[in-house]
Amino acid sequence: MERSALLASCYKRSLELLVERQLKTIAFPCISTGIYGYHPPEAADVAASTVREFLESEAGKDIEMVAFVMFESKDWDAYKDAIPYVYSDFP
Repeated sequence: MERSALLASCYKRSLELLVERQLKTIAFPCISTGIYGYHPPEAADVAASTVREFLESEAGKDIEMVAFVMFESKDWDAYKDAIPYVYSDFP
């Protein structure tokens, strides 16, 4: 499995588990952008597109909020570009 497909499957499976457990919100860290060295803009694009696709599907209709949590400015910059509207308290 290619790297982007593997990363996308992490997000998708997490969202599937959220729905299976009848939960409404989830927060994701920037998966793989730390020690695993995934380039933040590429990782943010995979995260944003995978989550958006899931939320737009029938399976995601009851999800109320998905939050992306960033600990480093490099990740903030990448997600800010990948997601049209971002709310943050990041300095």
